Amino acid sequence: MQQLTLQFQYISQLIENAQRLAYQSVNKALIELYWNIGKQLSQKVAQAEWGSQTVQQLSDYLKEKHPTTKGFSKRSLFRMKQFYETYQANEKVSTLLTQISWSSHLDILSKTKTAEEKEFYIKLSIKERLSLRQLRQHLFQFSPKQMKIHRNRMPWCINLLKVWMTDLAFSQLFGVCGAFPFTSQFLRHNFALQFR
Repeated sequence: MQQLTLQFQYISQLIENAQRLAYQSVNKALIELYWNIGKQLSQKVAQAEWGSQTVQQLSDYLKEKHPTTKGFSKRSLFRMKQFYETYQANEKVSTLLTQISWSSHLDILSKTKTAEEKEFYIKLSIKERLSLRQLRQHLFQFSPKQMKIHRNRMPWCINLLKVWMTDLAFSQLFGVCGAFPFTSQFLRHNFALQFR
């Protein structure tokens, strides 16, 4: 029975891997599409060939031509333009763009100010495989500078806790921290005092 379960798990894993690859492929195609539309809009507007009214006409045309396809309102088209213009000169970041979702890009564009912040959150999203909800939490709670400080201090704090507690007690404490906010607040407060 256990061997059968392992075989089933293997097949289930094959399905999950294929789904992930399909999502990544579709996401890459969409990001490239939005980049190319943004590039076209940017060039036309910069050459004064197109204005706001023309972009609205394009939106209307796309809605008529592709009635079941969403995401091409005037506002969305201008976001694609902003997306292209924001990253066009940064080759290092432009190679990473297809690795996160369009929704993540929209949040990063709207909630960050500098190119460094944008790059930081793109890389963080990729490295930590952040969901949109997790990315939003980071965008609202921490600046990139705070995140770097937090990451540099955390290993020291954890090592200190390991000295104070057995491994079992340590794992149990961190297993329940999420369930008891006062515990994590206590730890955060006491660690903050260590660094003043």
